[in-house]
Amino acid sequence: MNNSKHSKHLFLMGDIRIGKSTMIKNVLKPFMNKISGFYVQRIYKENQLKGFRFCTLSEGEYKLDNHITSEICPFPLFIEQTDKDKWKINEDVFIDSFNKAFDKEKLKEIILMDEIGGFEFDNAYITKCVFNLLDKDKPIIGVIKSPRSKEIMDKYFPIDSILMNKDRNLVKLIKHKAVEIIHVNNSNKNEIQNKIKSWVGANLNDNME
Repeated sequence: MNNSKHSKHLFLMGDIRIGKSTMIKNVLKPFMNKISGFYVQRIYKENQLKGFRFCTLSEGEYKLDNHITSEICPFPLFIEQTDKDKWKINEDVFIDSFNKAFDKEKLKEIILMDEIGGFEFDNAYITKCVFNLLDKDKPIIGVIKSPRSKEIMDKYFPIDSILMNKDRNLVKLIKHKAVEIIHVNNSNKNEIQNKIKSWVGANLNDNME
């Protein structure tokens, strides 16, 4: 049970590849039997980024980067490269994986959302599910799109007719009364790691020292 000095939900924001997901992973890994949710795995082939996979925490090793050698990717990607500088969103893959990750019967003590706030906030169903979870009792830890990440998403996936909805939903998450946003930079990473450890410990009633 969370105590009063910790926020109910904790989300990290910061530059791409600064280490947000790695910090969360390092703290959560010893407690995988108590965590449910998802993370996004980067898929590489010959050291070139080829796409993004939605991984539930019940799917094998908790690995943020995955290097494949096969010609055809062995698992579905919710974002995949179709040509140089051309990317495709497979929304059905994301929705199917999201539903598996947040099966009400399988939710554990803490929920992971790594990451949220991009194209999925253009989908009314996913948006509703996210905010329903924020209003429930389970504590959530995760990563939200940084301005730079969002800028890249908007470049490759412009959806002008509903872009305002996506932006508005991201702001709504950031301003949610139960959410604390932590901005990560190179000078405060140790401090943030300790804060994550304290938050997880408070929510699991475990000694994290």
